[in-house]
Amino acid sequence: MAKTTNKRFDKNHYWSGVFCGVFLGCFFTSLLILVIIRVQGLKVGVNPDQLARMVQVKVQNEAKNDIPILLEGFKHELPAEINKHMVGLSDLTIGFGKSQVKLPEDMLVSIKDEFNRIIEEGIINTLNNYDTSQYQERVGKNAYDLVSNLLRQEIIGRTYLLKTNQWFSVPLKIVSTSEDQFRLGL
Repeated sequence: MAKTTNKRFDKNHYWSGVFCGVFLGCFFTSLLILVIIRVQGLKVGVNPDQLARMVQVKVQNEAKNDIPILLEGFKHELPAEINKHMVGLSDLTIGFGKSQVKLPEDMLVSIKDEFNRIIEEGIINTLNNYDTSQYQERVGKNAYDLVSNLLRQEIIGRTYLLKTNQWFSVPLKIVSTSEDQFRLGL
């Protein structure tokens, strides 16, 4: 019977050693990974050109939808705005030789209404025939330049600390993944 207890005793030690070794291996590997992450940090690649192009397309689409709405609103506000800026017509006079004749009030109202109608019609015709595609492209290009410059100057290259809890934070570095960088060998 002594032989069976020795084998059993050896078997228990063997499995205890295996489990202890696996546990210690996992523990030290996890500890090593945490130290490497804490010291070296993580890198996140951002392609500024691709993000800027996405913003450009979105801004152009929004401009394409919003500009006609703005122009329609402007057309509705146009008569009141033209009327507000029609000043000086009440002082309109006609000169005959060296004398000046002031026009009657009803004629001044008729002239003012006709000016309003002509100006409003001219502006509305201009707005109806106005090609907004160049403006949309310009707004999109400005958005592209703004986002691209912002990413390159303010975000890419910076390191942020990502605090996971009170005692552990991970440095997170934002790097560029643009195609120019790969061509230059950076």
